[in-house]
Amino acid sequence: MNNPRVKLFIFGATGDLVRRKVFPAFAMLRRGTPPLEPEIIALGRKDLDSLDYPGLKIKYEKASFSNSLICEGCEKYLNKSETNYFYSALPPAQQELVIRYVAAVAHEGYQVRLLLEKPFGTSLAGAEHLKDVLEKSGILSATLLCDHYLFKESVMKLGKREFKKLKIVVLEKEGVGERLAYYDGVGALRDMIQSHFLNTTFRLLENPESEFINFEILKFRKEQYPEYKIELGRESETETFVELELKTELHEYEFVTGKKRDKREAYIEIDPSTTLGAGARKFDLDAGPNPYEKVMNDFLSGNKSGFASVENAILAWRIIEKIDAK
Repeated sequence: MNNPRVKLFIFGATGDLVRRKVFPAFAMLRRGTPPLEPEIIALGRKDLDSLDYPGLKIKYEKASFSNSLICEGCEKYLNKSETNYFYSALPPAQQELVIRYVAAVAHEGYQVRLLLEKPFGTSLAGAEHLKDVLEKSGILSATLLCDHYLFKESVMKLGKREFKKLKIVVLEKEGVGERLAYYDGVGALRDMIQSHFLNTTFRLLENPESEFINFEILKFRKEQYPEYKIELGRESETETFVELELKTELHEYEFVTGKKRDKREAYIEIDPSTTLGAGARKFDLDAGPNPYEKVMNDFLSGNKSGFASVENAILAWRIIEKIDAK
């Protein structure tokens, strides 16, 4: 990239995702050739003087999500002579506030780019509303949607291709863990299939919109692991496992995902069979480097090609709501 010292504002910087995936990605990128070392301004609710991560220089500002200003201390970092980058790893309920804040910065004459972590909204109506907000605020073209599965090494190899059946499996040995408060309002169908699985599926298709105009649900099975309600501390119908099979006019799809399973499995199969015969291919979703290395490198370099689109996010919600209505 031309300017490795650009400014990157990270909303939700004290959260689990940023700590486990995003900061380690920048620690690796700063050792690359050429090194990528943006000036990181971390934004969070906590009362902190600074935010430490090995190998990174991070400035911290307390953010307030109770009003549209969000960050009073951010103005001193903004620069009208360069692009100001914003990445939001906040829950979807706070996405609109972030969008309006970044739009207000843009209206003050600053150049902005915004990257929103998945999911885009919490429903079809919510996603359509966020698109409307982006359009009316004038920053739709400056906004990208982040789905790190699209930057996994195996997914990037897929490309548009002919196939009869697609199978995606992601099973985890761990439970929900620190994400309980968020996860219970979402569940496996919306957490994994709405974003990761469907965005990966769209990557293979020439026209996802026409592909899913009509589809048949062959199987839809949901489960919850036994300890979930104990961990949550109350009753809940939220599913932690989903097995879903769909059939369109041209293709079949099998999606399997769940928490606290017997073993870790994460793969994609193209035209799977019991023998994995001629034409079948299997891709390990755990292979390759931390995908956030490429997410952040492409975002700060202006490479939009790998990111999910707002239109596909809305299509994914349309598919999910048809499924859940059955």
